[in-house]
Amino acid sequence: MKDKVLILDGNKFSTIDEFYKEAYTILTSGLDWDVAHNFDAFHDILFGGFGVFESNELVTIKWINSSKSCHDLGLQHSIDYYKLRSSGLTGSRSLHFLKKATDLEEGKGETLFETILEIFAEHPNITLQTGD
Repeated sequence: MKDKVLILDGNKFSTIDEFYKEAYTILTSGLDWDVAHNFDAFHDILFGGFGVFESNELVTIKWINSSKSCHDLGLQHSIDYYKLRSSGLTGSRSLHFLKKATDLEEGKGETLFETILEIFAEHPNITLQTGD
């Protein structure tokens, strides 16, 4: 059976929230609820069963203009995002996001783009193709 092919266009988003909106547009259909904008929800959606592809169905996602996304969701946006997330929380959750920002400033950790790539890689039924 041939893989279902979905197109994720990096020209359609510049921020992590815009990424979630665009990704959920291509990965879901007919939902009567909004999917949360976080990595856990994104990971869950990639299991399938949300109106576009079923669980374990072979899917190819072509991420076009991914070099733009790599830049847009790269180091500086990631640091800014994690600092903003930290400021809206308290306690250990706030410290968690602040540490992510600090790690990136020190040349450690993963950018948002790198984390997204890792999440895709955790789904063996999904082939991710990046390029421009």
